[in-house]
Amino acid sequence: MSQKNIFIFLMLISLFACNKKDDRQAEAEQIVTEWVGKTIQFPNNMTFSVYEKDTLLSGFYSSPYKILLYVDSTGCTSCKLKLYEWQRLIAEADTALAGKLSFVFCFQPKNKDELLFLFKRDRFNYPIVVDETNLINQLNGFPQKAEFQCFLLDIDNKVISVGNPTLNPKVWDLYKQIISGKINADNNGITHVEVINKEIQLDNIKAGKKQAMTFKLKNTGNTALVISDVKTSCGCTNADWEREPIEKGKSTAISADITLDETGYFSKTLSVYCNVENSPIILTVKGNVN
Repeated sequence: MSQKNIFIFLMLISLFACNKKDDRQAEAEQIVTEWVGKTIQFPNNMTFSVYEKDTLLSGFYSSPYKILLYVDSTGCTSCKLKLYEWQRLIAEADTALAGKLSFVFCFQPKNKDELLFLFKRDRFNYPIVVDETNLINQLNGFPQKAEFQCFLLDIDNKVISVGNPTLNPKVWDLYKQIISGKINADNNGITHVEVINKEIQLDNIKAGKKQAMTFKLKNTGNTALVISDVKTSCGCTNADWEREPIEKGKSTAISADITLDETGYFSKTLSVYCNVENSPIILTVKGNVN
């Protein structure tokens, strides 16, 4: 995986991660690792239509970026479509990203008549693909969860990013940053960090008592800093950090606490995984327990 893709990987994990849902973060990591950089295969005879009338999708093959949405036949079709939200994003893209982005909507309906009714009801007249044989999924094997059945593709149909922007507005913000070039390919998404306090000394703390501490980092590079994970060297130490990207010039704090039962000298570390060249950044807390 290239450094640029590693940065996007970190951005995605920060969007899907949740403090108390390690299984959700692990699932997101697995899906992003599998899909970023993968080339989507489209059927040779793929036909676009509006209200069952065949039409052309202008610029589909030459568009620098594409958003591919796949909707399978499981669950509530109306709930999953979010047509009004997609119409809003299409209108925004036509204004802010004119000529840079096209949308590819592929549906595998359990009831074609219901699907067409929903499009007419909501006046959704953007070209779609009705894939009754589920061929596109057979070619690619998409993830089963709806939040991961949407992809940002480059001009060669390679997956740059994963996530449904109608389910998570922050995904749309990420997509716009990539398409508009705010995530700069020249620096490969790598930033620089100044660690304000790389080591904290705790003397004469009491055994069995929780001791809080704060490490401070400043993003001194030109790309947003994304902290994907902070791992501690033992279970006696816990850490919390900002999941949102930290813009250039801004600072962030990693809050930690430590509870030690044994007296004497100690030295523990926190490994901060983020988009810097020497990741992880190692932070140290040491001292004496009475």
